Amino acid sequence: MNAVEFSRKLRESFPELTDELNDPVWAGLLHLETAVLARFAESAITRCDYAALDRCYEFAAEAVALKDESVENAICVSFLEYILLDARTAEEREAERRLPDVLRALLTDLREHWKRLVNARRS
Repeated sequence: MNAVEFSRKLRESFPELTDELNDPVWAGLLHLETAVLARFAESAITRCDYAALDRCYEFAAEAVALKDESVENAICVSFLEYILLDARTAEEREAERRLPDVLRALLTDLREHWKRLVNARRS
């Protein structure tokens, strides 16, 4: 799935986000459209709406599985990092527990990356 396909499938899979996704400020911009999905997921976490969150995870996992580097980067940086880099609340920990394996692996890599950056800065 490339960025154009991602954008199309995001609108098909989440019709409730279409108005926001079509905002001319970020329409067609991969990371900003991915951030729309992240805000939706974050709202689902806050509401403990795990059915909506699972839909987000399923979509993100399918997108990553298709091995497009730019899409995977957007899922990492503009989705996972945004919603779960520092899972602290009970709702965030439950959201993390529900991650599909492919997304859990990416989150683990992200956390390791940030840990290396922090350690390098301290050195």
